[in-house]
Amino acid sequence: MIFTNGILRSFCTGNERRPVTYRPWSVGGYSYATNGHIIVRVPRLADVPPPEDRKIEGTAKQINEWLSKLDGTTRVPVPRDDVPKGKSWSCDKCDGRGSEHDCPDCRCECDDCDGTGTCHQPVMVAWRGTHISRDMWRLIAALPESTIAASPPLPPIFDHVSFAFAGGVGIVMPMRRPTIPDDVDPVVVSVEDHAQVAA
Repeated sequence: MIFTNGILRSFCTGNERRPVTYRPWSVGGYSYATNGHIIVRVPRLADVPPPEDRKIEGTAKQINEWLSKLDGTTRVPVPRDDVPKGKSWSCDKCDGRGSEHDCPDCRCECDDCDGTGTCHQPVMVAWRGTHISRDMWRLIAALPESTIAASPPLPPIFDHVSFAFAGGVGIVMPMRRPTIPDDVDPVVVSVEDHAQVAA
């Protein structure tokens, strides 16, 4: 796979209010993309410009420090098991409007459903003592020749989980228990029994 700006954008939010997650950016010899939960780094792409916000250069330095601490991590091929979706329901907090208030012109996004009007049962992939969200897992699994850390990381790396793929490397943050109604349990899918240590 030849990485392009378009492919990197699938790891971004498109949210202009957070420049670091809005679109891919380049610093030094690398291009980066992140949505705040997952980060990928590939050799610099000509069509990925430097960030407009110079503070992001510090973010690149931090990412590189994390990745250097993860050098030498034993990784295994990412299992390609199909991870099912959870249930969905109309948001109780906003009555399915997607807005915080019921005034006709309300532009206040409902926090519970992220402005969609629909809530989703979280699905977490159990991986070697951590849990990774279904959405992040699927992004990693779709990368060419993707491999993921075979064991939980240790301090001072905290709980970043590293992965690699043909053409780059990345980090994903495990999930904490999400804020959901008491009568809704997250779905936990285990895939690790299928993993084989990479040569």
